[in-house]
Amino acid sequence: MDEKVIILVGGYGSGKTQVTINLAEKMKNEGKAVSLIDLDIINPYFRSREMEEYLKSKGIDLVVSHDGFTMSEAPALSPQIEGVIKYGDCQVIIDVGGDVGATVLGRFAESIDKAGYDMLLVVNVNRPFTSNVESIVQTAQFVEEKSGLKITGIINNTNLQLETDIENIVDGQKIIEKASKKLEVPVKFITMEEIHLQEAKKKITGYEILPLKIHLRPSWLQRRY
Repeated sequence: MDEKVIILVGGYGSGKTQVTINLAEKMKNEGKAVSLIDLDIINPYFRSREMEEYLKSKGIDLVVSHDGFTMSEAPALSPQIEGVIKYGDCQVIIDVGGDVGATVLGRFAESIDKAGYDMLLVVNVNRPFTSNVESIVQTAQFVEEKSGLKITGIINNTNLQLETDIENIVDGQKIIEKASKKLEVPVKFITMEEIHLQEAKKKITGYEILPLKIHLRPSWLQRRY
């Protein structure tokens, strides 16, 4: 992914924000300056801004939708967002809040298009609105229509929280590969927790894997081992 702007979109429960934070950290570790824009003004839970201190400790710049009000639900957009997209000398990653957030994204479509972008649809086939090929395609088309931008790839983030196993990820990949062919975009990478990596090497080939550190899982869903 060589474009200046990387946009991650996905429905509620797709795990989009977890993927966003991990991708930002990966790129920072590769030596890039990274600005993460939290464009979620819809969902009050599991947002990038909840990890502000952690991101700061990793040297990742966080830009929130309502400048000066990190936890605000107000439908206001900071002018800093446009500034980073247009003039920032950095890798820009945008965390878009659910399907509805695509409408908000549309406000910046012209600047994003000029800067150059990848827009990646994060899919968890265990969620009701992306459980089959047709619903994945419909979600992608909805995002494109509302944002005025094109989906350029899919991320397989299939999981069942603590119940995830490699077969679940592989089954999700089969569905997502069919959707990618219909949309004529590639599967950019597959995500999974590090405990699945060894088994994944035996059953998944030809795709980049992004290992996930789980940052936003509630305490009652934390692994005990």
